[in-house]
Amino acid sequence: MSRGSADHFRLDLDWQDDSAIVAVHGILDVGAVAELSERLSEIVKVTQPRRLVVDLAKVAYTDQPAAAALAASAQRRRHPRRLRGTR
Repeated sequence: MSRGSADHFRLDLDWQDDSAIVAVHGILDVGAVAELSERLSEIVKVTQPRRLVVDLAKVAYTDQPAAAALAASAQRRRHPRRLRGTR
């Protein structure tokens, strides 16, 4: 499966055992992060993998806001029941 905006990035989905491996190619700027997050959520919802691996090795560029948004998204996925602002 290969999807993506020609202007920003492309996603390739592969499987290893019961893990979904999503390889991201291209440029991740703050404008692309919402779309990336939406697509990752869609992959999880549709395929229900035991584990989701996001491979950023082929990302040519990411800006600081995009990196921060990716880190926050990963944190929310690890702790989906934790309310914001609580410990």
